[in-house]
Amino acid sequence: RAGLQSARPTPANGPGVVDRGFLQVLLGRAAQFQNASGHDRHVAAKVSQDVGMPEVKILMGGELREISDSALLQKVRSMDIFSEVEPDRKGRIIPALRKAGHVVGYLGDGINDASTLDGANVGISADTAVDVAKEAADIVLLEKDLAVLVQGVQEGRTRCICRQACTTW
Repeated sequence: RAGLQSARPTPANGPGVVDRGFLQVLLGRAAQFQNASGHDRHVAAKVSQDVGMPEVKILMGGELREISDSALLQKVRSMDIFSEVEPDRKGRIIPALRKAGHVVGYLGDGINDASTLDGANVGISADTAVDVAKEAADIVLLEKDLAVLVQGVQEGRTRCICRQACTTW
């Protein structure tokens, strides 16, 4: 399973709007969308509903502060939203997702996102991001269009399948 972790919804239609078509295509490729946000749970839930996730499970930042790493490892498997999360706490979510077997892409554009971008399998930022976020990212999007990420997921999976087939011959 792959996980897409987003610092905040930042996509094609402008700040704070996740492109529903992009997300539906990505989810159709067996990817999972999870949102780690500093916003309150109502805002984060509304964004998720707007992109086609009617029922979401939310872990609040206060609970994230209180639980152990092993408990977080169990929680990340079933959560859709991590809400009211302080920037330094996002750095706990990414390693937990990776330990749970996810390949994690993280989208961030701020100074506080740099270490989390670096900790993801694929750090993604935008050309309008602060310099430190762009430097920490593996991919810098030059346009406000997340469709290229769908192509990247598909290409990565194709190469992985080809590599596995070649090594088993």
